Amino acid sequence: MDRVFKRTIPALILLAASGITQADNRDASRRGILMGEPLNASSPFEITLRSTEVGSTAVLMTSIGLGPHFIASGVPFQLDIGAVPLTTGSIGTDGKMVYSATAPALAGTTFYLQALISGSMGETIVSNLVTAVVDATDTVAFTDRSSALPFPHATTFGGDVDTADVDGDGLQDIAVSHGNGVLLSMNRGNGRYREQSTWRLRDLYQVDRFQTVSGGASNNGPRPVSVIEFGDIDNDGDMDLFVGGGEGTDIPVTNKLLENVGGTFRLIKGFPGGRGLCTDAKFGDFDNDGDLDLLLANGQDSSHSSEDPDPDALLINQGGLQGGKLGRFFEDELFRTAPFNSSVTSTTGIAVGDIDDDGDLDIFLCTNDFAGSGSPNLLLRNNGLLSFTDISSTNLLAVDSDDNCADAELADLDADGDLDLILAQTLFSAGGATLYLNDGTGFFGEDPTFPLPEHNGEKIRLGMDVADVDNDGDLDVAYAVHMLFDNFGQPASQTLLYLNQGGAQGGSIGSFALDSTFMHAPTIAADVTFLDYDTDGDLDLYVINSGDLLGGPPEDYLIRNDL
Repeated sequence: MDRVFKRTIPALILLAASGITQADNRDASRRGILMGEPLNASSPFEITLRSTEVGSTAVLMTSIGLGPHFIASGVPFQLDIGAVPLTTGSIGTDGKMVYSATAPALAGTTFYLQALISGSMGETIVSNLVTAVVDATDTVAFTDRSSALPFPHATTFGGDVDTADVDGDGLQDIAVSHGNGVLLSMNRGNGRYREQSTWRLRDLYQVDRFQTVSGGASNNGPRPVSVIEFGDIDNDGDMDLFVGGGEGTDIPVTNKLLENVGGTFRLIKGFPGGRGLCTDAKFGDFDNDGDLDLLLANGQDSSHSSEDPDPDALLINQGGLQGGKLGRFFEDELFRTAPFNSSVTSTTGIAVGDIDDDGDLDIFLCTNDFAGSGSPNLLLRNNGLLSFTDISSTNLLAVDSDDNCADAELADLDADGDLDLILAQTLFSAGGATLYLNDGTGFFGEDPTFPLPEHNGEKIRLGMDVADVDNDGDLDVAYAVHMLFDNFGQPASQTLLYLNQGGAQGGSIGSFALDSTFMHAPTIAADVTFLDYDTDGDLDLYVINSGDLLGGPPEDYLIRNDL
């Protein structure tokens, strides 16, 4: 059964008939009457000008938020400086000119509308004033559509999710990493998915299934995967796939890169396999040569604790500046041996973006020390030519150096034209999340107003995604939460959705409030990602479930946005 979760979003402009006033020179013989009726909040904004001046030209004027001093009194009349033409038309044979629009606006914004009509005697007829207010009382629903996922969509130790159009049909497919490999679900175009992992990823499953352990014993079966990331590594227009090795088997699982060939994936030989547990990966053109490079975060493989893991790795695509084969990768030695790069530090997440507006990609690295001894996050400035400088101590003004960060995003959350930094944090952090605002030059200061969790059970946040979920022009944030029990012994929520209070909410852009009506489910959520799986123009949400502390099986969620 589908489960429905209500939340509040903005509606379109709603005309308030009670706000009508009379202009000083309105003609009482119905030669110019502007009418606005209260509309259903999901309907287009519509206003009607009625007049006996059939065929005459009319101009609908508007003033936004400037007060009702729209058309001054007196003959000849004068327009207030804030008034602008909205549309021009003519009075039809039915005595009407109708204007409608579907564009939303900020909740709470007031529009003042008045019409000018060219009279039959050469005079200008000025209609009454109508007040239009953007209403924010409409509600839509999020619907649980997990039944659209293929069976079995439950995953063992699910860890990462990414989406891409794998087969070029214009639909978003879903790949999930888990303890038994990669689950690839293909979008069928009818709101449902079909699982096609074994034949579209047959190279991956064959190479992992038949490895042997010491003594010649066979280690049959799928291999654990920790990280997946789509990217077009060879500039051929389709999405290739990076697969990061997981942990928990006798033989360490190496990283792999697969080339998309007509919707199936072929293993690329000679790709650097690495040592240890791959915890995150991001494609990006770090040397500005027109092809995608690959940045890897590495950590300790708990199944092979005696083997030191690799430090973080920057793998350079050999096309472009390197003059080699596009889609083949070699590790950058300068990054590997940089003072900031150490295998001792467990890096758990990566965010990339141009923080100082100089045209190249900078790097933020999340660190996580579950012992709580302190591992500061790293902010790296790209100096060009694959040279990076650690600017954490000067440009990242954090309250606590021990952030215990699991994931991060660089995005313009306050709509001021630069990239801000938002974190998903774990148990030893102050509240599970931190927002750092960019001053425009790459200096970040912590925003003390960013919401703390409602319960202690929401403090372990393992993944996040940032997107405009309510289509109002600002970015919202979803968090995947590792379920604990709150102060009252009740399970805390699986997924948290924070709505940016600008745009639709009519508040201050860059401030956030928890959407308390969003889906709650007591599970261990490892990651979330936004996608438009049903191609209806709004963003839905996929949630990976790694387990259930209440004893149920892990079951991923697909939550449809009914905006």
